[in-house]
Amino acid sequence: VAPDKMAAACPLATALSLAMAMTPNRGVSRQSLSLRRIAGTGAARRPLVRHSSMLTIPKLAGVYKTALSLRTVRGGCSRSLSSAAEGGSPKEDTVVQYVVVRRDLVQQGWGTGPLMAQACHAATAAVWLSKDEPYTKQYAGDLDHMHKVILSAKNEGALLKAAKALEQGGVGYKLWVEQPENIPTALATYPRPRSEIQPCTKNLQLFRD
Repeated sequence: VAPDKMAAACPLATALSLAMAMTPNRGVSRQSLSLRRIAGTGAARRPLVRHSSMLTIPKLAGVYKTALSLRTVRGGCSRSLSSAAEGGSPKEDTVVQYVVVRRDLVQQGWGTGPLMAQACHAATAAVWLSKDEPYTKQYAGDLDHMHKVILSAKNEGALLKAAKALEQGGVGYKLWVEQPENIPTALATYPRPRSEIQPCTKNLQLFRD
């Protein structure tokens, strides 16, 4: 019988095996005597050997619990591996909203507040425009756990290029054009699984200070 199957079938056997491994070798006779007493043979009614190297009831109980714990963990791991091998459901693909903001506006004198407003305008408009879509309903249905990714475009050309990539990838978005200046400042995607948006924005960097 394979050792792991034996452990699963008989935790006590595992406990005894672990105990043997944990107990210093003080001679075959003492160890055999101790194990015989644990098994209920020989002088079973007498107290167990009190030598520090020998097994005691509390030690055996602790090792037994360890064996049960190992069996539980091993069982869970086996179930997980088996589920993955059988084509179980993959890790959930988080629904997110991507926002792309022009970084060059900072060099043009736009402050942090106005720039944040552009991102908020685009994100709000994108959610409203897609309010009847299933992913947006899912996204807005858990308001305390929404996910957003904020990216930067180096200039207007890069922003429009990102918009085209999203369009070609079939991802809905809102390009925000600030009025009355008529300047494209930011865009925001409709809420979608991350795996659908990421390939369209892979050439953009995270917006950092």
